[in-house]
Amino acid sequence: LVRLVYASKVSVNCDFKSLQSILLTSMQKNPKRGLTGVLCYDPDYFLQWLEGPVEAVHELYATILQDPRHSDSLLLDNSSIAERLFPDWAMAYLSTQAADRRLISEFTGGNSFNPMTFDAPTASKFLIKLAHSKGQPLDPVTVK
Repeated sequence: LVRLVYASKVSVNCDFKSLQSILLTSMQKNPKRGLTGVLCYDPDYFLQWLEGPVEAVHELYATILQDPRHSDSLLLDNSSIAERLFPDWAMAYLSTQAADRRLISEFTGGNSFNPMTFDAPTASKFLIKLAHSKGQPLDPVTVK
């Protein structure tokens, strides 16, 4: 198993309908590929944690690199793991819009969210805290 975490800029042609399409595709295809993870969306950025079999994770990331809804992708982590952290989530959706501003500030030093400035440990800690923060329910598109 491998964990891959990346940040990318949301391209100008990625609207809410495009985001819904990304999530729907993830929910349909990820269980078949053995992939799980979390997608964090901000109007300007994506921050995503993928976990699963090495080949499946790398194939998906190669597809993401070619996806016009993403730009300037930055690989933050690509590590072997013994077990999944998000085993029940085909793809959980988290939004920085619904996040506690103190959480954003804790990781950014302000109110502006820019995961392109994160290193691997910071990105991982942020996603874990965001996913498990009290009062931060996962969006209904979360698949178990």
